[in-house]
Amino acid sequence: MTYNGLRIPVTGASCSGKTHVSASLAEALNLPVAGEGAREAAQYAGISSTEVLSSSNSELFQTEVLAQKIRYEDQCNQGFVSDRTVIDCAVYFLLRSEAGILSSETSRRLKDFYFEKIGQRLSTAGYDVLVILDYGRFEWVDDGFRSHDDHIFPALLENVLRRDFKRSLQTFDTQIIRCPIEVHDQVNFILESLSHPRGSASTHLASLKQK
Repeated sequence: MTYNGLRIPVTGASCSGKTHVSASLAEALNLPVAGEGAREAAQYAGISSTEVLSSSNSELFQTEVLAQKIRYEDQCNQGFVSDRTVIDCAVYFLLRSEAGILSSETSRRLKDFYFEKIGQRLSTAGYDVLVILDYGRFEWVDDGFRSHDDHIFPALLENVLRRDFKRSLQTFDTQIIRCPIEVHDQVNFILESLSHPRGSASTHLASLKQK
């Protein structure tokens, strides 16, 4: 199977191993890595860490992080492995809305447009494979920027996959590979799943209908 041209993002909670898996998987498949984009967006918005996100700067940051993620992906026009996804932007939108970091007024005004933009992206320039890493593999470490979201992110991710973006992902026929915490070699597990598409180690999006 050839992997040239494939678009394979890796998602999961903080400290689930995304950056390591993305880099190792990209090397194994001879694909570039599409960067995360959050730190660049923070620099653009004048934010030094997630702790200083507030109602005064969160809208600019939230808008820019999605734009930066799309730019990174579009730069890799021959395929990529991506550290995080545009779907993550939607999850963090909900996280910050629930925490009050995005004000209720901003959340109401921006949410439909923001989620529609992500849905359109997934339908027209979406992902061939979506890799979901289970949380709990590594202890959370504060790097001055990372969000402590490990107990909230997985449930919100599943919610947006089923409720908001299922149709968009089905339109692009995205394959989902779930990498459970019990797997010792995550990269090899993903590579084996890619060589046996729609098999027992991978999950087609249609399975979300049953959940």
